[in-house]
Amino acid sequence: MLHKILRQLLVYFSLTVLCVRAKEWNRYDYPDPQTDLDMCGLDGIPSWICDPDRVLTEDQVSDVHSRLQALNSGTRCLCSSCDSSHQGYKVAVAVMDKVSYNGAAEHVDLVANSFARYLRERWFSSGCGDNVLVLVTKETPQVYISAGPAARSKLPDDTIRTIITSVQAQLTQKDFQSAILTVVNGVKSEFEDMDSTVLAIIATACVLGLLTVVLVSVLVCLKWRSRKEDAKPTFFRPDKARESKKSLAKSETHYDPNTDSIYVSLQQPQTAEAVV
Repeated sequence: MLHKILRQLLVYFSLTVLCVRAKEWNRYDYPDPQTDLDMCGLDGIPSWICDPDRVLTEDQVSDVHSRLQALNSGTRCLCSSCDSSHQGYKVAVAVMDKVSYNGAAEHVDLVANSFARYLRERWFSSGCGDNVLVLVTKETPQVYISAGPAARSKLPDDTIRTIITSVQAQLTQKDFQSAILTVVNGVKSEFEDMDSTVLAIIATACVLGLLTVVLVSVLVCLKWRSRKEDAKPTFFRPDKARESKKSLAKSETHYDPNTDSIYVSLQQPQTAEAVV
């Protein structure tokens, strides 16, 4: 009987410690959803969302996981070299009760942003930085966003602030799932704008390339036709040659000693009447 009571007390004490521990996370101890599968709340499935404090329900975690998967598989890789496992840009979500400020409570935003950056760099240790991490805290409802180097081209500080401002009402109501999905959709729209811009540039380059090919082809054809016309042979016409000889036969060259010049006079054919 005593042994049973002691066991119950031990279990209760352990749960109490875990609950207290779950209220405040150090960035070095926060689990990784790709490796710490049991702690991140998705039934042992590798994912890009971790919720060790169970801020969200299982269905909500599963829904966010599906959205993040679709986001990754439905976009293109931004790195210069991409393998089959690196489909598109990645967005990860870390949900917790509270960040451990380690005596720096007056620098809440600084510590939380540093926490988010650390998790992003640890979870996405490879790639070119086409990744984003969204950190959500429950006790002081807030969202923090850390974007990798490649993602920063479409998520500068002003854009990140705009996205965070758009979810303040949902955070105030503690509607964390809606807040997370709003942030994910906001990030997605920024990257889709980039995809559209890239496609427009590619299409423009293709059109310009096609026009260049057509123009070069026309110029080559005109040049070839011009050379063909210049190379036409000059045909010999006997009738013209005979007429030239007759003209020369009717002409006579004379020398005038008074003017010291030579001139040519045409010979007039003599007729029978002109002979005396």
